Amino acid sequence: MTGTDNADEIEFKVIQLISSIISPVIMYLGIGEHLVIDINDAAVRKSYITSLIDSIIS
Repeated sequence: MTGTDNADEIEFKVIQLISSIISPVIMYLGIGEHLVIDINDAAVRKSYITSLIDSIIS
């Protein structure tokens, strides 16, 4: 999926993926309406997730 067999690189990508999912939720719970993006909006979430996956697997 990632195009690499390097275990360290794969582990880094997993950590990045998890962090990229958890961080917006924590930020939203902490500052909510002051975020630039609204993670409650399904279209925004889909766009964010698509961008995230593309950046992780490339």
